[in-house]
Amino acid sequence: MTETPDRTNRLIRKINAIGHTPELSLKQKIETVLALSLEHLNMDIGVVNHIFGETCQIDYAVSYISAFCPGTIVKIQDTPCIRTYQTDDVIQIHHVQNTEQHPYPAPYNFRHYCGDTPYGTLFFASHEQKDNLQHLKTSQIYFFRFLSTWLNHQLLYATFQDRLVSSENEAENLRRQLELQDQDINHVMSFVSHDFKHPLRSIDGFVELIEMNLEGQMNSDTERYIHEIHEASANMESLTEDLLSFLQIDPLSYDIALISPHEVIQDIKEKMKARLKKQNAELVIQDMPKVYFSARLMEKIIYNLIDNSLKFSDKDSTVIEFSCERSGPEWVFEISDNGPGIPPEMHRKVFKPFEKLDNSDNNKGNGIGLSLCQKIISYCGGRIGLKQLQKQGCHLFFTIPVSAHGY
Repeated sequence: MTETPDRTNRLIRKINAIGHTPELSLKQKIETVLALSLEHLNMDIGVVNHIFGETCQIDYAVSYISAFCPGTIVKIQDTPCIRTYQTDDVIQIHHVQNTEQHPYPAPYNFRHYCGDTPYGTLFFASHEQKDNLQHLKTSQIYFFRFLSTWLNHQLLYATFQDRLVSSENEAENLRRQLELQDQDINHVMSFVSHDFKHPLRSIDGFVELIEMNLEGQMNSDTERYIHEIHEASANMESLTEDLLSFLQIDPLSYDIALISPHEVIQDIKEKMKARLKKQNAELVIQDMPKVYFSARLMEKIIYNLIDNSLKFSDKDSTVIEFSCERSGPEWVFEISDNGPGIPPEMHRKVFKPFEKLDNSDNNKGNGIGLSLCQKIISYCGGRIGLKQLQKQGCHLFFTIPVSAHGY
C-alpha cells in the first residue's frame, strides 16, 4: 500500500484515539499500535525494548518469530538496537547481518531495520528489503518520532497511574491505622476517665468517713497523714484531667478565623483574675496584629503558658509579657516572665509529656502544659521553643503560619 502524508496523518489520529481509550490496557494499546504501524510500514516485526544497563528486555512485541516475545532479555551489544540507542535518533539499517562493525547473530538477520529511542528502543524490522524505506521520507521520520513520543506518554502515564494507585492504597492503609489508633486512644480515655477517677473518689470518700468517725480523736500525725492522702488524691485527679486533655485535643477539628490574640489574652486575664491577684501577677500585653487561628486553641496555648509561669514563679510579684510580630510566612509570639527560668539542658525535654524540671515531690505541675502547647502548635504548622537570653526568667516563643491555608 502506497504511503502518503494523508494516510500517515489518518493513522496518527487513530493512534491518538487508541491512547485515549480507557477500556484498553497499556499492553492492548501498545500492541494494537504496533500492529497498525507494521501494516502501515509493510514490515513484519514490531518491538518495544526497555534498556537496563548493558541489557535490553522486550516489553511489547508483535512478531511471528518466537524469539521476539515479551520478557526476553539479551545483551544490547548483540542487537541492532545498540546503534539506535547510541544515535538517539531515527535510524535505518540495511542488511543487518552483513554489517562488519556489528556482526549480529541470528535471528537478527534483518534485511531492513528502522528504530527510534523512546524509554528504550522502538523498532520495526523485516527479513525482506523494503523499497519504500530505502531512503526515509520526512513523513516517515515524523511518524517514527510521533510513535516514540506517543509511547513515552503512554508509559509515563501508566507509571503515574500505578504510583497514584499505590499512593491511594498507602493512604487507605494509613487511614485504617489511624482509625485503629483512634479507637485505642478512645478506649484509653474511657478507661482513664472512669477506672482512674472512680477509685480516687472512693479513696476520698473513705478518708472523709474516717475523719468523721475520728473527729476530735486524731493526733497531729494522723491529721497529717489524712491531709497527704487528700493531697495525693487531688494530684492524681489533676494528672488524670491533664492526660485526658492531652489525648482528647484534636487541633485540626477547630475552625480557623481571623482573631485578635490581644482579646484572647484579655479574656483569660479576666477568668484568672482571682489567681493573678493572689499571686500579685501582672500581664503586660504589647500591641498585637490579628491572625488566622482558632480562638479556642489560642486560649488553650496562652492559658497553659500563663499557668506554667504562675506555678513556677519564685518572686513576690510576677510579670508575664506578651508580644507578636511577623517574620516572613510566620507570626512569632514571644512570652517572657521574671521567674527562675529553665536550664538550657532542659529546653527540649520540657516539651515532652510528663517531663519535669525535677522529679521531687515539691515539683509543681504534671508535665502536660507545655507538651499540650507543642501538640497544638505542631499540628497547626508552627514551632515552639525556648530562648536563652542573658536576663533572668523564662523566654518562650511559638510561631503560627500567616496564611489561613498554612495548616
